[in-house]
Amino acid sequence: MSQAQTVLGKVRAPMVAAFSSRGPNPIVPEILKPDIVAPGLNILAAWPADKAPTFFESDPRRVRFNFLSGTSMSCPHIAGIAALLRKVHPSWSPSAIRSALMTTATQIDRDHLPIVDNFDMERPATPLDFGAGHVHPKMANDPGPVYDVHIQDYINFLCTFNCTESQLRSIIKGPFSCSKLEGGPGALNYPSFSVVFDYKAVITVKPQRLIFNKMYDKQNFSVEFLGFNTTSTGNSTSSNDTAFGYVIWESDSHTVKTPVVLAWTYIEAPGKE
Repeated sequence: MSQAQTVLGKVRAPMVAAFSSRGPNPIVPEILKPDIVAPGLNILAAWPADKAPTFFESDPRRVRFNFLSGTSMSCPHIAGIAALLRKVHPSWSPSAIRSALMTTATQIDRDHLPIVDNFDMERPATPLDFGAGHVHPKMANDPGPVYDVHIQDYINFLCTFNCTESQLRSIIKGPFSCSKLEGGPGALNYPSFSVVFDYKAVITVKPQRLIFNKMYDKQNFSVEFLGFNTTSTGNSTSSNDTAFGYVIWESDSHTVKTPVVLAWTYIEAPGKE
């Protein structure tokens, strides 16, 4: 029989729960998933009056509230925050609200330490675990610049999947046109970057300064991910290596933080067998 032991200073919150969905995106790896995380473990929630809290028919108890965990708990947090943002900012599009939630999310916990993964308490979580981070409603209300996406951008993206016209019409209402030249994940103006390489890469952001002169002003910037072969003196990159970083735009009053995930397939350095 083992002895009980009291351990102090090991409760980390928030953390990524063991059951939380994780990336990479199996269908489109160039779109980072998840987008964001929210409270979803042991949440006190409303409970149907005709169900026992244990689900057992032999349990005669009936309660108005119960502790629940899972996506069914985290999604209402995000939906409620999005509804509040839409009320305060009625002109914001759904994409702008998503951007505000993602670019203001936090990657540190209540003790100002990196958010950890429940699978390994010693390992900081990564964007493949929490996306942009843990939602921060107050910061999302004043995010600064946002990444907005138009309907045609989504249509162009769907067109790159070689869907039939009937399949597209089941999703898209009204007339539409496809432009496979302008579609793809890179044209979605998503508030995160996920790139898959066969080689090592260099990242360049141009320009390095954006100037907004008025509300709803728009500015363009490009993020170039340039892959290149390893040299004979360099180290080979192993299979499924992944690196993480952020593109950050800062002003005196705002910080717009966008996660970047770089993934490599198997690479062998030249000259090695």
